[in-house]
Amino acid sequence: MGLRTFVKVGEVSNLSDARYCAGMGVDIIGFVIDPNDSAYVAPETFSEIVGWVAGVAYCGEFSAETLENYTDQISKYELQYVQSDSIDALNSLSGFEKILKVNVTDQSSLDTLTSLFNSDHDLSYIVIEAEDSMEDSLNSLIQNSNPKHKIVRGYGLDTDSVETLSDKFHGIALKGSEEIRPGYKDYDELADILEALDED
Repeated sequence: MGLRTFVKVGEVSNLSDARYCAGMGVDIIGFVIDPNDSAYVAPETFSEIVGWVAGVAYCGEFSAETLENYTDQISKYELQYVQSDSIDALNSLSGFEKILKVNVTDQSSLDTLTSLFNSDHDLSYIVIEAEDSMEDSLNSLIQNSNPKHKIVRGYGLDTDSVETLSDKFHGIALKGSEEIRPGYKDYDELADILEALDED
């Protein structure tokens, strides 16, 4: 299988999601490595999951606000990418592809994003999430910008919006969910969107 655009699925916490995403041709699977987060995946669980998965890159996701010793924590995982909402944290790391997550909640965060578009930070991608009230302003900004970095849309996603994804976006960012019970998942929206992007 192959997908028509770049896809990252974050907050994956179980083998069912990981295998499904890899099978669908997702590019990057993200795991929360911050023990303070409810979606945390311990190093041992991570190793068990990725032992059954192939053909996809792995990303460690964390917030520098709650994970102080993130360099030590990252070393416990075999990762190709790291994602954080802190540009300072990402700038302090080496040996990884870097993803900055920006959550646009108000005009101030929109202004911050504008400055990041033209920055020279060493970033592979900027994943953008947004409050519903900011979507129109954000879409206008993106359509009228020429960012230096690859922009990944993590907001307002459904089967219709991914079919008409602006060429300003390099791809999309989705999120996994918890299992109902081991080995049993109700994929719903995730499956609908990935199937809409399936080239086969």
